[in-house]
Amino acid sequence: MYLAATLRHRNKIRQLRDSLPAPLHSTSRWLDLDPLTRPSCQFDAGIALNRHAARLCLEDVRRSKALIAMEFSRRSTGLSVEIGCALAAGIPVIYVGEPSCSFDMLPEVTLVPNVDSAIETALTWAGN
Repeated sequence: MYLAATLRHRNKIRQLRDSLPAPLHSTSRWLDLDPLTRPSCQFDAGIALNRHAARLCLEDVRRSKALIAMEFSRRSTGLSVEIGCALAAGIPVIYVGEPSCSFDMLPEVTLVPNVDSAIETALTWAGN
């Protein structure tokens, strides 16, 4: 499972990752990257590190069997890119929350009201 959310909700997603029931597991390495320790000035390594982090996310989406996207608040551009990457690769998406764009209404996107429903859906898919 790739767990997608905005960076400000990383700690909630880490808790979710740590509580995923077998056979589910997370491919989301972004959860262990600490943006507060990365340089962010255009004259230092910040740009290279941000590019590296983005590439890791895209790789992790592509190696997942499904993506769970969390809508805690306003959707970030990064979250939209991760969802788009999954859809383009034929990876099904479980979206927690209300649809916010036409892509959320595609048949490859399963809308669920909460995280528990997302896990239940993922477990059903894993059993097939």
